[in-house]
Amino acid sequence: MVLSPEARNRIKVYVSKWHSHDNTGHDTSHVQRVVANTRVIAESEGADLEKSELAAWLHDIDDPKLTADQAEARKSRNNMLRRLGFSEERITDTEKIIASVSFSNGENVVSLEQKVVQDADRLDAIGAIGIARAFSYGAANGQSMDETLRHFEEKLLRVKALLWTDAAKKEAVKRHQFMKAYLMRLDEEMNFGEGEFRL
Repeated sequence: MVLSPEARNRIKVYVSKWHSHDNTGHDTSHVQRVVANTRVIAESEGADLEKSELAAWLHDIDDPKLTADQAEARKSRNNMLRRLGFSEERITDTEKIIASVSFSNGENVVSLEQKVVQDADRLDAIGAIGIARAFSYGAANGQSMDETLRHFEEKLLRVKALLWTDAAKKEAVKRHQFMKAYLMRLDEEMNFGEGEFRL
């Protein structure tokens, strides 16, 4: 099944309002990229497009980094889906997919749609856009540049090895290589002219 244009448009409005004030790299443009990634991967892997896209649009609504009340956020999300006429079964499926998206919940991935949406979200954490998002998140949360750079070693450079689908793995190779090249260049510039002027 495919998400209807009417449902997609109403979900877009809901998501845009929810994420309108985000400055952490989890804004509406992030969601749109995850949806685009999801569609490409789902079509390549033969996953259910409606299930996958629905979860992709709504995956950050209850992210604990972005909301103080996850239960209320989930309630809002599910009520919106009910207003659009989605069944309780589909809402439950959507919640299961979303619950498996986060970096720490990889062990809970069972269905193809869970793999697709998790991969789609992780792709947006790496490459050029991943670099931009990492520094946006760091700045919004008062992190130093060194703290943000540690995030690359602790998480982002590990993403390529954690992906499930062939389509995501293929794209991740390019993004991973770009990050490594960027970090090498950054190290060169940060150490340029080192000597007596270094503290």
